[in-house]
Amino acid sequence: MFENTKKIIIAFGYIARYGLSMALILLVFKILMLNEETQNHQKHIHKLELETKNAQHQQLKNQINPHFFFNTLNSLSSIVAENPDKATDYISYMSKIFRQSLADQPDLVKLKDDIEFVEAFIKLQKLRYGQAFDVNFKLNIQVYNKKVLSMGLQTSLENALKHNIIRKDKPLIINIFDKDHYVWVAHELQMKQNPVQGENFGLSSLQKRAQWSQQMSVIIQKENNIFSVGLPLSL
Repeated sequence: MFENTKKIIIAFGYIARYGLSMALILLVFKILMLNEETQNHQKHIHKLELETKNAQHQQLKNQINPHFFFNTLNSLSSIVAENPDKATDYISYMSKIFRQSLADQPDLVKLKDDIEFVEAFIKLQKLRYGQAFDVNFKLNIQVYNKKVLSMGLQTSLENALKHNIIRKDKPLIINIFDKDHYVWVAHELQMKQNPVQGENFGLSSLQKRAQWSQQMSVIIQKENNIFSVGLPLSL
């Protein structure tokens, strides 16, 4: 009788240990499954966040400054009425600018390519303002192959044109030069009496794009009546 009881106790112990082992195995399996589901869920969330950021980033690249757009069209109307021959060149430059602005292009381009791109914009503004507007380039040849935000120069010039007085007796002269791993767009402040609303449209877009593409900041500063925008240069 005692032997049978002992065998039953031993058997029960084996069963209990086996059952406990199975329970632990099932628990570990369940934890692993939950962990995998959590990781998959986190990956899915990360993918959605990345897709959202990419979409927002692409939208920033494709934005055209509405102030520049409407001013360009208004100027065209005046030029057509005053000088049809001049209007032909104006339309040609305007078409090139909008075509390049809407083209699918990398976010970072060589500085020399962005300079080539902005030339049409500068010529367009010279047709519009004549001797009241000019841009001087003072760049070291070593920086021409470095990367800069595409359309960064044009956006900086747009900002200057938007907020400053431009007249023959008060011309807007803009200097573009490189210093300390940045290309600078600088000019003397001659602010309009009635500031244009929405002043941060272009520069805030550049800030976000620089943080996204270069992990660097666009520098905006006012010093001794000089307004400067610094665009970071990358290798």
